[in-house]
Amino acid sequence: MESKSEWIAGGLHGVGHTIGTGGHLVDLRRRNSLILMIFLFSLFSFLIVGLFPALLYRTINSASYLVFHNIVELFSVIVSLSIAIIGWNTCDKSKHWQALLISCSFLSIGLIDFMRIFPACRIS
Repeated sequence: MESKSEWIAGGLHGVGHTIGTGGHLVDLRRRNSLILMIFLFSLFSFLIVGLFPALLYRTINSASYLVFHNIVELFSVIVSLSIAIIGWNTCDKSKHWQALLISCSFLSIGLIDFMRIFPACRIS
C-alpha cells in the first residue's frame, strides 16, 4: 500500500517519487535545464536572423517558390497523417481518449493542409 504522499507525487497512476526524495528534485532540475536549453536555442536563432539578414534573405521566382512550397506542404501532410494513423492504431491498446483526440486533430490538420495544396497549383 502506498502512502498518500506517494500517491500525490505520482499522480493518478501512482507512478513517481515521493515528495521528499532527491529523485524528484533531479527530475525538476532535468526539466528546468531542458527548458533553459530550448529558450537559449530559440534566442540564438533569433539573434542569427537579426544579425545576418543579408545571408538569409533570398529572392526567388514564383515558379520555384511554388514548387518548394508544394513539396514542403506535401511533407507536412505526410507527417500529420502518419501521426494520425499511428495514434488511431494505438488507441485500442492504450485505452486513452487523449490519444484519439490528438489523432483526430492531426487527421483534420492533414486534410486541411492537403486541400491547401491544390489551389496553389492553379496560381501562375
